[in-house]
Amino acid sequence: MNPVSAFTVVMLVWTVSDFVSKKTKSLLSSLFVASLIFIVGFKSNIFPEDLLTSSSMLTLGSTVVGLVLVHLGTTISISEFKQQWRTFLIGFFSVLGIVTALFLLGPLFESRNYSIAAMGAISGSTISVIMIQEKALSLGLLSVAVLPVLISAFQGVIGFPLTSIILRKEAQRLHQEYKAGNLKLTPKPKEDVNVKKTILPEALQTTAGTLFCLGLVVVISTLLII
Repeated sequence: MNPVSAFTVVMLVWTVSDFVSKKTKSLLSSLFVASLIFIVGFKSNIFPEDLLTSSSMLTLGSTVVGLVLVHLGTTISISEFKQQWRTFLIGFFSVLGIVTALFLLGPLFESRNYSIAAMGAISGSTISVIMIQEKALSLGLLSVAVLPVLISAFQGVIGFPLTSIILRKEAQRLHQEYKAGNLKLTPKPKEDVNVKKTILPEALQTTAGTLFCLGLVVVISTLLII
C-alpha cells in the first residue's frame, strides 16, 4: 500500500476514535475504539495486511517511544517522586511478583521463552512489547514474538473501558467533594523566572541538542538492558 495512503487511513482511524471518545465522555477510550476498528478491519480484509507496515508507524514508534519515556521521566521532580514512594513500591513488588509467577509457571509452556515474552507485555508497556518482539524475530521465534502483542491487545480490550469507568467515577466523586466544600484547590506556586530550568550546557540548549541527549540516554538504557 502507498505509504501516504496508509498513513492517512491510520490517522482516520484515530480521528474517529477520538470523536467517539469525546461523544461518550471517555466511557469508550480512543485506544479501545481504535483497537476494535483495527481488529474488524484486518479480520474483514477491509484493511490490507501491510497497512501498519506501509504507514511507517511501527518504525516511527520503535524510534520515538524510547524518547517519549525518557522525556516523561524528566517531568517528574525528585520531591514529587519521594512523595509517591508507596506507588513505586507497589509497582516494584507487582513486577517482581509477576516475574516470579511466570518463571514458576514457565515449565508448563512449551518453552520458557513464552514466559519471558509474557513478562514484558504484562508488567511493561508498548516499548517492552516492541523490544521483545524485535529480539524474538531476530532469533526466528515468530510465535514468541506474537505472544506479547496478543497479551497487550487482550489487556486493552478489557482494560480500556474498565479504566474509563473507574476514572469517570473518581472524577465524579471529586467533583461532589469539591461542591460540598470538602476539597480545597491548592494554588499553583508562581515559577521563579531566575531558576535554571535545565542542566544542559548552553551549546545543547537547542531542539537538536535536546533530542541528541534524549537519544543518548535511550541508547545507553538499551545497552544496559541487553
